[in-house]
Amino acid sequence: MLQTADRPPRGILRANRLNAQPKQLSFDVPPSPAPSPKSSNVSSSGSYVFERYPRNAAKRQHNSCKRDPARFRLAILNQRSNSESMFRMHDLRENGIEASRRMSMAYLPTREQALLRRILGPQGLSWINPDRENTSRKSVSIAYSNDLEAQKSGGLLISGIGNTGTGGGDDSETPLVEGEEENNSGGRLIKREILHDKRRIVCDRALAFSILGILLMIIESELRSSNIILAGSVWSLLLKLAMMLSTAVLLVFVALFHVIEIQLFMNANAADDWRVSITRRRAIQVGLELLVCALQPIPLELGTWYRDHQIAMRLHTLNVFLSICMFFRLYWLCRVMLLHSRLFTDASSRSIAGLNRVNFNARFILKTLMTICPGQMLMLFTASLWIIAGWILRICEREYLNVDSRKDFDYVNSIWLVAITFLSVGYGDIVPRTYCGRMMAVITGILGTCASSMVVAVIARKLELTRAEKHVHNFMMDTQLTKQLKHSAANVLRETWFIYKYRKLCEKVDFAKIRMHQRKFLVAIYEMRRVKREQRKLAENLVSLGDVAKTSSNTYELVHDVHSTQEGLCLRVTAIEHTLSDIQRELSALSELLRSSRKHSSATCDAEQEGLVMRRSLPRRSPDM
Repeated sequence: MLQTADRPPRGILRANRLNAQPKQLSFDVPPSPAPSPKSSNVSSSGSYVFERYPRNAAKRQHNSCKRDPARFRLAILNQRSNSESMFRMHDLRENGIEASRRMSMAYLPTREQALLRRILGPQGLSWINPDRENTSRKSVSIAYSNDLEAQKSGGLLISGIGNTGTGGGDDSETPLVEGEEENNSGGRLIKREILHDKRRIVCDRALAFSILGILLMIIESELRSSNIILAGSVWSLLLKLAMMLSTAVLLVFVALFHVIEIQLFMNANAADDWRVSITRRRAIQVGLELLVCALQPIPLELGTWYRDHQIAMRLHTLNVFLSICMFFRLYWLCRVMLLHSRLFTDASSRSIAGLNRVNFNARFILKTLMTICPGQMLMLFTASLWIIAGWILRICEREYLNVDSRKDFDYVNSIWLVAITFLSVGYGDIVPRTYCGRMMAVITGILGTCASSMVVAVIARKLELTRAEKHVHNFMMDTQLTKQLKHSAANVLRETWFIYKYRKLCEKVDFAKIRMHQRKFLVAIYEMRRVKREQRKLAENLVSLGDVAKTSSNTYELVHDVHSTQEGLCLRVTAIEHTLSDIQRELSALSELLRSSRKHSSATCDAEQEGLVMRRSLPRRSPDM
């Protein structure tokens, strides 16, 4: 039986998992505007009080009587909070808690945990321990509400059982969430992290099943080409059945991945209806992915039902085309790289990218990897392309080789053809015969040209001087040019002296020597001009954009320091002005005091003098009288 007597609320219950003695702190959160219905699962406002737990029941009752919730401005709302869905309410009502009051209180050891729980919800710190449910239930001690439906049902709100009322209005008495959804209302941030983990796991498994299907296809094709197993045999059917099962599981993971994407979109945009996130682009993307992942060789041997050789060859060509299309499943590798990248999983990197309006996608991750480790990425790409293209070229040319009886076109020769086509050499010793092989050779040549250009860019970047090396090189060049300029100037002066000497100082003018020194004089002038031009070019190339940015940053810091110092000086001057005004006021008061005291002393002196004159003016009495 519930006790509804007018008793003061009990203090905060002791949490069993806490060993450290908590500190007493109190902070208020200003109320936010009333949220619209079905818009958020978090309470709009509230206050938290954290204090020491009284050691006995008497002190607890006495302290609880002193602590009035209205005094500490505890939240009294008509809206359900997140903590109410985590604990049973009948124990609180049995202890005499008023049904018309609502408190949201927590017992935590530090202020930081309290703030995190306020922001992230009662499950905000549950990721620290693997036992999320028990940790969350021990963290919050009291949560009860004056919910209308809870009062109708007797005030019992058990964790895990939602309200069954039919009230669906927009008033404050309607709960924000119902049923099992209320138990999982741990905040949008926590839900988003859980969805991110699920998406990462789904991508990993989808990539695993994609590679498994490709390996099964390659094994079955190679065993059949080597006549180890026959077409339509039990082993062939088993391999194709396993391939079909892996394809079915892959399609399930594709659908699950896009379901998680829709949930993330709804979480990010606070959407209620999943159909809002279904756009034409998303629908086309889902359809294409399902089509690409569903492509595989025909699981049944239809060629054995037809005796016509042309129909059998067409079916074989179709199987070859479907086998090649299975390599398109490797697009999952880009998604796995994106979801496992440290840039994507790091919250700070994603925040900086969001502030700079940079989309985190596979293209950005590939650009980052090409910047960090370009050599390894190019080697991996080249090796993967050679292996896959060699096998595709071999499977395309297989039937032609069986007809032509050229058995030398094996896998090694296929890789050789791919390599010389990739490097744009093309010796012509081995050439493809089928249209499929020729198309593969063209694609390999195009990719080889792109890879070659990237190799050139990477090598040029590796050969480029660093900033310190550039400074050293520029300093050495400047020193050499300065020496050359001095030598050129000295040569100009020397040739000028020789011209003057052989023209003016000699008795017999030697025009041959004069012309020789004039030529040397002009060469020295041209050399000096060239050195000056080189110095100007070096000075222009000396300052790079990074140096300008660094200089601007240093200048800004200096200006900021000067501005701060100037503000301090202004404050000091203002303080001096106030001090001078106070001194002036005191001096004025002191002058007034001195003036009044002087007037008083002068008046006293005048009175004494007048009394002395009056005493002297009185006639003196004779002693005989």
